[in-house]
Amino acid sequence: LNRPAEGSVLVIDGISYVVDSDAIGVTESATVKRWITSSTGSIGDDVAALVTAVTAMDSDFETAGGRIVVKTGNISTILFKAKGNDAIVVNPAFLLDSNGVGATNQTLLFTVKQQAAIYADETQIQFKVVPSDGNTITINSIVYEFDPSADGVAGSNVVVLGGTIAAILTNLEAAIIANDPEFTSSNVRLRATNENSFGGAFTNDTLALSSKSDGNSYTVAFSLTGTPPTQVNKVETAFVSGTTVETEFAIIFNSDGIPKTFNVSTLDIRGFTNGASNMDGTSAGVSKVTLDLGTVGEANGLTQFGGSFTPVFITQNGSQFGTFAGVTITEDGLVTALFDNGETRPVFQIPIATFVNVNELGSRSGNVWNATEQSGDPTLRIAASGSAGVITQTTLEQSTVDIGTEFTKMIVVQRAFSAASKIITTADEMLEELLRTKR
Repeated sequence: LNRPAEGSVLVIDGISYVVDSDAIGVTESATVKRWITSSTGSIGDDVAALVTAVTAMDSDFETAGGRIVVKTGNISTILFKAKGNDAIVVNPAFLLDSNGVGATNQTLLFTVKQQAAIYADETQIQFKVVPSDGNTITINSIVYEFDPSADGVAGSNVVVLGGTIAAILTNLEAAIIANDPEFTSSNVRLRATNENSFGGAFTNDTLALSSKSDGNSYTVAFSLTGTPPTQVNKVETAFVSGTTVETEFAIIFNSDGIPKTFNVSTLDIRGFTNGASNMDGTSAGVSKVTLDLGTVGEANGLTQFGGSFTPVFITQNGSQFGTFAGVTITEDGLVTALFDNGETRPVFQIPIATFVNVNELGSRSGNVWNATEQSGDPTLRIAASGSAGVITQTTLEQSTVDIGTEFTKMIVVQRAFSAASKIITTADEMLEELLRTKR
């Protein structure tokens, strides 16, 4: 979501949630609910306010059910979750931001498909009438008897009759938690089914029982006297003879990693943009997409082996985590970081300073020079360009001159000095000889 504009509308399961920050102009009804926002709030506040409005208005989105939640780590995103109740229809076409642009990534109506009941984590049992005196319900091999006098029959746990369905189910919930150690408040609860709360609160008429965490199943059966409850969103209309509560997994493997059970016969593959109409089996001579998971008990399809394997081919789009391993420097001064996973990253480029009059640089100890007024200000250049020199890595500077050239010049000067000294000696001898001749 982006921040929605005042008066824009988001429709969820037939209920319009109208953005309203001033409580003016929005009349609530069974199909209209205020989405209270604040001009000084943030997008996270807006999203939280929407979740609050939806869970307060529509019993299908009760907080305990978790069919609408804020995405962890992203407070501007809402997740809709199929929980086996029914499909969720969302229309964001009229939810606009202050610029008149859609405030969500999805701008067209979309449907969150209903989860198949056999794969749901819980079984919902709806009581449409008050149980009769003497009716019993058996849950996980424990019998609970509905009795107005609380005397009950031997071997059963009494659920006191009296009041509304919601009050009786509250007594049933408490009896289950008190008598069956496998049930706590987190895996047995009450909820309202398909109910809007405009002008009042939800009326709890449904018992929601979670499947066992160890994968084992248990049965629920209602006595023959009176009108039995029904299962929500399952094929059976009532379960007088008993029903099994469990969550079936699509594919079950045995301890050897070989498929043991396939509980799925059809996969709903979505997201096709091109070619979808030619892959649904309706076109003449064109078959549907077939996915062969293999044969039960044989390793000829999908397996779950724990041992090593050799892939036929590898397509890599990315690299593993790497740690810093060193640097390399080019002649133009580009510093490149090296990592032990083979990746390289340019991190810096070393400039070279040039001066208008390098002969007027100030000399300092340690073979260091500084700028002076006569040398001019430095100009930073890329190495190996213009008048700038190159950079040589792994080289320690010992002098600013060519040693070979300077050594050759020194020899020439030394020879010239020797020759000059010979000339002086000869001239001195000639002068002494002249003085002797005079005497």
